[in-house]
Amino acid sequence: DLMKSEGQSAFSTVLVDADGTRTCVNSPASEMTGEEMQEVLKTEAGAASTRHVRLIHLDGRHPQAALAFTDAVNSQESPAWISLDAERPREGLEPLLRRCDVLFCSARFPQAWTGKAGLPGALASLLTDTATKASMVVATRGERGSLLLVRKSFVKDPSELGTEELAAVGVPVVC
Repeated sequence: DLMKSEGQSAFSTVLVDADGTRTCVNSPASEMTGEEMQEVLKTEAGAASTRHVRLIHLDGRHPQAALAFTDAVNSQESPAWISLDAERPREGLEPLLRRCDVLFCSARFPQAWTGKAGLPGALASLLTDTATKASMVVATRGERGSLLLVRKSFVKDPSELGTEELAAVGVPVVC
């Protein structure tokens, strides 16, 4: 665990209602800064936490600390994949969006971030304009399921997507 040396540690709890709506409840603690993360990474435990990392999943809550951590991990020989769960726009999130390999978000996030009307267009705008490294973006829509948008360049063989199987059970598929 990487923690600040002083003060309370922040944490998040995700609540999911019966209809599938998710709510994130965050503890009232100060944000960990990039400088604080850099100090933690200088410790033995901090340095050890950056070795052999293959996947980093971020919630976007402490963007400056997350950037410092991803920089430390990706300065290693094998860079890690970065997944980001963006619930809402927040200050400092754009650099994380630009670095993520996979983006998970709430259904409201793409439109709030891009200003584009309609979820599919807003997701496409995210991949084109901000999350330019991401191979895919997934928007969660509660009981309506999720919407996945995958870059064409990421899929080598369209049959790998299972589109025939999805269409057979009534899932709308656009390729």
